[in-house]
Amino acid sequence: MKLIDRLKPEFRLVLEQDTENPLYCQEIAEALEEYQFVIHIPYGVIISMDFLFGNLDSPYNYFNEI
Repeated sequence: MKLIDRLKPEFRLVLEQDTENPLYCQEIAEALEEYQFVIHIPYGVIISMDFLFGNLDSPYNYFNEI
């Protein structure tokens, strides 16, 4: 299961509907479609997620538990 499938609905909505930051959305979506584990997400993508979704102290908080 890819991380894009585990992304919480409120963040998926931001990712799909944000038109002001298309490069951030694309970068995040590509990474989440590629990786299965949060630990594999590059740090730059985590920073982009913090910017777009808001900082939640841990990238694990953006995802639903398996």
